[in-house]
Amino acid sequence: MALVATGQLVTTAGLTVVVPLLPLHLEALGADGPSRNLWAGAVLAAPALTMAAAAPMWGRAADRWGPKAMVVRSLCGLGAALALMALARSPLQLLGARLLQGAAGGISDAGATYLVSAADAGVATGLGRLQRASAAGALVGPLAGGPLADTLGLGAVLAFAAALTAATALLAGLILKGRHPESVGAAQGGGEEPVEVAPGGSASRRRCLVAGLLAQVGSYGLVTVFAPHVRGVIPDARLAGTWVGGLQAVTWGAAFASATWWSARLERHLPFATAAALGVLGLAIVLQAVPPQPAALVPLRVIQGWCASAIVPAVLLEASRAAGKVRSGAAIGAATGVLTAGQVVGALGAGIAATVLPVPVVIVILGTVVAGGAAVALGGARMGQAAVVAG
Repeated sequence: MALVATGQLVTTAGLTVVVPLLPLHLEALGADGPSRNLWAGAVLAAPALTMAAAAPMWGRAADRWGPKAMVVRSLCGLGAALALMALARSPLQLLGARLLQGAAGGISDAGATYLVSAADAGVATGLGRLQRASAAGALVGPLAGGPLADTLGLGAVLAFAAALTAATALLAGLILKGRHPESVGAAQGGGEEPVEVAPGGSASRRRCLVAGLLAQVGSYGLVTVFAPHVRGVIPDARLAGTWVGGLQAVTWGAAFASATWWSARLERHLPFATAAALGVLGLAIVLQAVPPQPAALVPLRVIQGWCASAIVPAVLLEASRAAGKVRSGAAIGAATGVLTAGQVVGALGAGIAATVLPVPVVIVILGTVVAGGAAVALGGARMGQAAVVAG
């Protein structure tokens, strides 16, 4: 489990180095003027598009070939994508590397499938640790990668991240155990293991997926408009980069601190904990639209990061519970595809909305969308209670 979390941290750190430096890197590759913004949008969206399409396929492959193979495969694919980004000499080559990154699939869904197949209990705790590793990578990547890129160049930083990812893939192949024995028996014709479906069953799973989708739409939509919003709120627009970077670090720091805190709540009260997290998250986003002063954004971003770290573990936990170990790969892959689609819709939708509406209004809409996810999750909780009473 520690090795899977390490892979999550390394790949997230390596990949998040690219995002804040993307405009400068594209200029170095020859994109300038208006074309730079077009290339930046395409390169940013590319991994999410291919990942949304590929995640269900890799999930089914995990059920067929075992989750260990998918962990190794995802690490190899991500290492190759990082290496190709380091070697890219044109915007088109960088775009191709980013498309490969998404098609290779994230380590998060492969790691989650491995965790579910190998664990007899404490799945929520394991998912919380994976989320914590992801938050740590997202925090360390930009903070450490930025100064290193200034000193050594972004290509050298990406090459180093590719080498670390490849080394982690090699260790995963040597150390991780294969498919869980119960799953092997089922796959070899010994009969499928019984799947215990929670009250509310597939309806509860669908509600959790919709809630997660809405949460991703709101959260990633905010990423699109946050920098220009901060620039308009702070007294000196020249310090926008510093403010945005600092607030992002605060958000990921809170996500790192809260990931394992949510584990126990999700394990015992999944729908209610999900609804609470999304309700508070939606309110924190709405309040960022009209901060009384720039410093007020700091506690709001702490709340945002604290609550956002519950989203992915909640959706994957519900998917794994509904599917059982034998089919957990397909269920987690499908859920990852839905969450990734929410990222794409949120980023593109917010960008389009900001061209016709004031940014604060867009932020209020995004927070309301997330709060709508809380209402959907709460409906699933009530449905589950009704099923228990009727039973």
